[in-house]
Amino acid sequence: MTVSKDRFQKPATAEQLPQPSRVILTGARSAFIGPNLIFETYRTAVATIVIGLDEDISLRWIEDDDSRDNHHPIAVIPPGTLCELQAKGDIAALFCDALSDDISKIDLRSINRKISSLRAQFKQEPKGHSLEEFIEQVFTELGVTSDQPIRPDIARVVNALGREPERFANVETAAELAGLSPMRFQHVFTETVGMPFRRYRQWRRMGRVIRALAKGENLTEAAYSSGFSNSAHLSTAFKAMFGLRPSDILASNTEFYLSDTRSAKK
Repeated sequence: MTVSKDRFQKPATAEQLPQPSRVILTGARSAFIGPNLIFETYRTAVATIVIGLDEDISLRWIEDDDSRDNHHPIAVIPPGTLCELQAKGDIAALFCDALSDDISKIDLRSINRKISSLRAQFKQEPKGHSLEEFIEQVFTELGVTSDQPIRPDIARVVNALGREPERFANVETAAELAGLSPMRFQHVFTETVGMPFRRYRQWRRMGRVIRALAKGENLTEAAYSSGFSNSAHLSTAFKAMFGLRPSDILASNTEFYLSDTRSAKK
């Protein structure tokens, strides 16, 4: 595991951001814990679970000119959902493994009964030797299961994307690795993973961006090493997916917790 702090941009003042942010990457699962930095409409990539750590959150789902408002301690957001988040204080945003995590069995009423203990758990700093255990325990407590059937051809592509997302410049490269025609591959990939190939590729590139920033690379270096044409392209894509820019992450005095021991199942 690697733990690092942003050392190349000035952090925001304590008055602006009373708590540092934490970004945790454990293979195909990841998490953000810290002050809410999201002030823009965004569209999720993978299924996401958001928990208000200081008070309840307000989530507005925007779907085909219809909108639903939810004000609860926790929100479970399906892949590809356009939404607006309002939250005061700290939040925990948990990003699921798109290939194997199943959020359909989450019981929000049960979670609400133990929200105080969950909030306290997220306030603790993950220990280096138990990072995967920490994430695994949290997902288990939330009722996320990882027992969905996995196609080996799609799993092969997902694993490769996790290792080298910048390698797949086009869908043909991924289809060839899966042993399928490009048209068939795109259909099967979306059906299996829950989102189109290009969007999932961008999601995994974002993980590479975080790892680059954790190593001390600037936004331009992180963009090129992750398959983006430039830092402006990266910032636009990042904002659309998360509701904030990568520079907002850097300005929040972020601590990065990185591990590669958990990967998509084969």
